[in-house]
Amino acid sequence: MIVNSSPVVSALSRFQKVEILNSCHYPATVGMKGSVIWSDLLHQHQNDAVIEKWLHIVELDKSVEGRKFVTCLEENLRPEQAYSNERCHVGTRNEISFDTESGHEGCLRRAGEFWQCFYISWKNVPIVQIESGVWKSGIYGHRIDIPVGTEISQAFAKDLIECELGTYPLEVISGPDSLVLK
Repeated sequence: MIVNSSPVVSALSRFQKVEILNSCHYPATVGMKGSVIWSDLLHQHQNDAVIEKWLHIVELDKSVEGRKFVTCLEENLRPEQAYSNERCHVGTRNEISFDTESGHEGCLRRAGEFWQCFYISWKNVPIVQIESGVWKSGIYGHRIDIPVGTEISQAFAKDLIECELGTYPLEVISGPDSLVLK
């Protein structure tokens, strides 16, 4: 397997302003502007090679169809020579966003803080156990282990996080993709 011999450097920086040129998942966002809040190097396998491309989470300046965050390949973004202030991207209230219908994983943002990730899994534990810390990507996150057989839903996850992490009340929103943040 052939892998790029030198690391691919992103042309975009965190909090850099961008315009969305193409978005196959959310066509209504084309032409919209926002700020890059997180970046992750994607490794795509093609034939016998690994192609590296940057994925960026963009917080839109204005919501489109109820969506404030989109994930785009770097090639689909036009950089501007301006940056947003990091303080513009911290929470003003407690928010939660789910990546899965089951509620197993997603993001939360507390008032005054940046996004964090969470992942809920079944383990052979008698009570809920939480391990919090900085993940490999640099984002802060929470691995939440619950007893095997416990039914998980978005409502359960929301209540669990409100109670265990002291983030009451949480408002459910459409937030960034935790898989890119992780």
